[in-house]
Amino acid sequence: MASNSLIKNMPPNLAQQLPTEILNEILVKLIRGGVTHLPLDLLAASLACTSWNLVARDISRDFAFLLNLFRRPADLEDVTRLVALLTESRSLGLKLVANESVTLHLKTLFISLEENDSDSESSSLEEVFFEQYSEAMGSAVISLFALGFAAPRLLRIMCEDVPNSSDTNHSMSLFFSRIRPHCAYVEILHLKENFGQRSTYHVTPLIAPLITSLSPKLTTLKLDSIDLGNDLKTVLSHCSCIKNLDAIEIDPEEIVALLPSWPSLTSFNFAMNTGSSHSLDPLLIELGLTVPGLQHLTLRFLSDPISWSPSDPSSAALAFCVAHCTELQSLNITNAAWLADLFLRVLARHGRRLHTLRLQSCTNIVGGDSVFRRGGAGSPQEVRWPELEELVLTGSPVRSGFVEKVVKACPKLFIVRMLGHACTEKLEEFGFRLDERGETWIRG
Repeated sequence: MASNSLIKNMPPNLAQQLPTEILNEILVKLIRGGVTHLPLDLLAASLACTSWNLVARDISRDFAFLLNLFRRPADLEDVTRLVALLTESRSLGLKLVANESVTLHLKTLFISLEENDSDSESSSLEEVFFEQYSEAMGSAVISLFALGFAAPRLLRIMCEDVPNSSDTNHSMSLFFSRIRPHCAYVEILHLKENFGQRSTYHVTPLIAPLITSLSPKLTTLKLDSIDLGNDLKTVLSHCSCIKNLDAIEIDPEEIVALLPSWPSLTSFNFAMNTGSSHSLDPLLIELGLTVPGLQHLTLRFLSDPISWSPSDPSSAALAFCVAHCTELQSLNITNAAWLADLFLRVLARHGRRLHTLRLQSCTNIVGGDSVFRRGGAGSPQEVRWPELEELVLTGSPVRSGFVEKVVKACPKLFIVRMLGHACTEKLEEFGFRLDERGETWIRG
């Protein structure tokens, strides 16, 4: 790399006299032609002098590229060099913006080793690969935290398939205990099983002490395809300040057991595969019983609905939930073939604070006359959504009569998104116009 040799051999006084446009051209090449996974050459060049530092920061958007270190498994050489550069930067009085969002790939902490296994019967040599905790990588990552490079508000731990042995578990326990003092500002914790392997049940107990230390400030929890286990559930039950919960491919029964510990929960995002063997009904009922102050509810089913199956949730359970969670402001449901008008009838009466209603690909919802009668066949009732601003019905075969009644009853309704043009005349009468894509009606 010519640019690297130029920097190394350039006299200091000449370096400071370079015109900005020439300096900019040199430093840009450190990104495009770098041999490292991260353009650390640019960071190194920024330490030459004040003018170089200013230009390098401008090129790199204040070294935003360093975020990549935590977005994928890192290389030991990169991390070690970064620690050295940050140490030098600190000694020069230069400060880099600390990463508020940090992802720890546990796989990064291990190195693959190879040995030959001799088969006495065949006299052949077979290559055997195994993984061992890397003390060097662990120490380097901890140094990044200690230097203030990582000061996370959001901490994401990727629990990939890592070895299970007493030595490994001991090393990882020490690692988590050493980063604990540097995670004092974490408010969002995301635990994710890589590719849904669900083979790291031995890892979650090792993380438990770290979560205990985070519990006073932890307000948002994201659980993705991970087995909680008794140790982790016990620790999470002590995180009493949780307000936002995302649960993807988590056994609903485990969430049911934890909900009473989170009375301040205001937002719940749950996703599972259609036709899962786990029943969602107890979870919906528990939400209504223990979290009446819930404001945002999202239910996503991760495969396209083909037909209703006995293992699917029931409209009655969701109706119970919305009847008790009367503070709901947004309700988003996707791919729920099981959802029927019973739910809409209850929501019409109890959704007084609803701002957003999205029912996408809910193929059994039609918005029939029963929605507007108490008990389905009793006295008429109106839709009581005075705060509704957005209605999304894409992929759901809702009748035009339902949309007309909602538009009449909801003076703040601003956006209607649906397929087809059955309500064109009525929507235009109420001042809506179709956008250029032909998908969204906007009032005004």
